[in-house]
Amino acid sequence: MNVDTTSPTLRSGLSLLLLALFFTALGLSACPSSTPAPPEDKGATSGAAKTSQASTTQAAATDDAKPNEDLLPAPGSREVKDAGPPAPTLFILSGLKGYLEPCGCTLDVQVGGIDRIAGYLAEAEKAATGALVVDAGNMLFELPELESHRIEQDKLKATYVLKAHQAFGTTSTTPGPNDFALGARYYLDQVRGAGIEILAANLKEEGDVPLGLPHMVHDLKGTRVGVIGLVDPNLFVGIEGLEVSDPVEAAKASVEALQKEKVHAIVAVYHANLAATKALMEAVPEIHFGVVGSDPRETDQVDQVGDGFTLEALDQGRYLGILKLYTRGQASPKTFANARAGSKAELERIDRRIAQIEGQIKRMPPATPGNEPPMLKTLRQQLTDLKARKQTASAEAIEMPESGPAFIYRAVPLEPGYPLSEEMTAALASYEKERKALVKPLPPLPPGEDGVQYIGTAQCATCHPKPMAVWEKTAHSHAIKTLKREDKVTDHDCVGCHVVGYREPGGSNLGTLSYPTSIGEGDARRAFTKNLEDVGCEVCHGPGSQHALAPVSADGKPQHIQREAPERLCVNCHNSQHSPKFNYPVYIEQVLGEGHARRP
Repeated sequence: MNVDTTSPTLRSGLSLLLLALFFTALGLSACPSSTPAPPEDKGATSGAAKTSQASTTQAAATDDAKPNEDLLPAPGSREVKDAGPPAPTLFILSGLKGYLEPCGCTLDVQVGGIDRIAGYLAEAEKAATGALVVDAGNMLFELPELESHRIEQDKLKATYVLKAHQAFGTTSTTPGPNDFALGARYYLDQVRGAGIEILAANLKEEGDVPLGLPHMVHDLKGTRVGVIGLVDPNLFVGIEGLEVSDPVEAAKASVEALQKEKVHAIVAVYHANLAATKALMEAVPEIHFGVVGSDPRETDQVDQVGDGFTLEALDQGRYLGILKLYTRGQASPKTFANARAGSKAELERIDRRIAQIEGQIKRMPPATPGNEPPMLKTLRQQLTDLKARKQTASAEAIEMPESGPAFIYRAVPLEPGYPLSEEMTAALASYEKERKALVKPLPPLPPGEDGVQYIGTAQCATCHPKPMAVWEKTAHSHAIKTLKREDKVTDHDCVGCHVVGYREPGGSNLGTLSYPTSIGEGDARRAFTKNLEDVGCEVCHGPGSQHALAPVSADGKPQHIQREAPERLCVNCHNSQHSPKFNYPVYIEQVLGEGHARRP
C-alpha cells in the first residue's frame, strides 16, 4: 500500500557511584501510564507490504554541578542548516533508550533531548521536498532488564518516549532487545497503540505470528523509498516470546518484493552493529543503505560496502541522521554516488584537530562550569569553532554528479542552541510532575554479612580530619546539591551517582539518605544518625562499620577497609555518556592532598 509521508510533522540510574574519591593507600590509622493516542492517519494502505506515504576537583557523580543555563547557547540561536539542493529526506534516530533529555552532568554532555529533536525536525523538514522519520530500535529502555524498584518510572518514561515519537512524526521502528525489557506483549501494545509501525522482517512472536511488517514503501512526492526492518539474532538470544530467523534470507525476500514495487532506493534498518550490518550488505548487495541500529559510532562519515553505504547516528537522541536522495527518476539503481565524497579530506583534517583539542582538554584538571581557567576556556572555544566549521564544511562541500542517482548523508549533533519544541518542553515538565507523584521513599537494605553497613562521611571525619579537609574542597562534597537544585533527588536515573552506598546493604535508598543506626554491641555499641548524602569516603573505600569498631590490626595496620580505588570503580559513573572527558590520572590528582595522598 502507499502512504503519503511528504510532511510528517535519561539515562540510566547507575547502580552505584564507585568513583575514585580517594586513591590508594589512605592512611587509615584510627577511626570511631497509559498508552498515548495514535497520531492522525497520514494515508491509506494496500498490498502485501505496507506503504507509507531521536571540576575542578571533581570527578564525581556529575563531574560537577549541572552547568548554568547562561553558559549554554540560547534555544534558537543556532541555525538549522541544510546541505545541498532540496530533496526527499529520510531522518534517522537510533534508540532513545528512554532518554528524554541529556543528563547535563558536564558541559560536554548537553546533546539531545526530545524537545531539541522535535524542534530541529520541524525546521529541517521545511527544506525537504518529502520527509520520513524512522527509528532504529531500543527506543523505550536503556537496558534489556529493569530493576524492580525502577519499573514504574521507566514505564512512565517509555510513555513519554512514544509521545515524543508521535511529535517527531516517526513512521516506523525496528525493535532492539532493550525494547522487550517488560516483555513482548508490553512492547507491542505500547508501540501499536502509539500508531507507529513495527518493521521486523525476521522477528516474530511465538507461534509464527508476525511481529510487524517486513518492509514498507514510502512515496515522497514521487521518490519511492523501500525500508526493510531486520534484527541481529545474536542480540535477541534468551528473549521470551520471540522467534528470530535468518536476516539474510528475510532481506532477500523483502528486496525482491521492493524491486517489484519499482522503488528508487532500498534502506535496511538493521538492529545490529556496524560489522554485522556490513556483512548483511555484502550478502544482499541490492541494499543501497544500511542503517546501523546497535552501537552506532559518533561519526557522520559513511562506509562503502560494495555498491551500498552504511549510515550511523549516535543513539540516545544525541545525533539525527539525515539522508537526502537524488534518484533522478531511476528505479532500483545499482548504486548512488556520494555527493559529500569531495569534502572527506577537509572533514578529516577538522576531525584530527578536534581530536587534538579534545585530548588537551582531557589532560587538563576538571573545572566547574563558570570557573574554568583561561586556557580551558580558550580550548573550549576553539573546539566550538571547529565544530561549527565542520558543520559549515559539511553543508558547503557538496559535489553533485551531473547525472545518475546521488545522496547526501549527515549525522548532526543536536547541541544546545537549536530551536526547542514548545510541545515537547511542556511534555518534559509534565513527565517531571508525574515522576514525582510516583515517588515513595524506600527503606534501606538491611546490613550485610556480620552487620557490615555504611556509616556516613561524618563518622569518618572524627578520626581523619586531614582527608576530610581535602574532600570538602572537592565537588564530591556537595554532589547532592546538584540534584536538590534540579529537584532530582528522588530520580532513580540520577541519585545513585550522588550519594553513598546507594541500594547497597546498609546503605542509602531512594528518599532515604539519612537515618538512625548503631554499630557494635555492649559497651562498644555506638548509636548515631548517619548521613549518606554526597560522594563520601565509603563510595571508594567501602562500608566503614567494621573499620570504625576495629580500625587497626594487632600489628598496627589499617583493616576492614578498601585502601585502593582503581579506575574501574570510577567509570561506573564517569563513563562516556556522563563524563566523556574523564581522565583517571588527571582527575585523581584533584582529590588528593595532605593527609590523603598515595602511599608507596
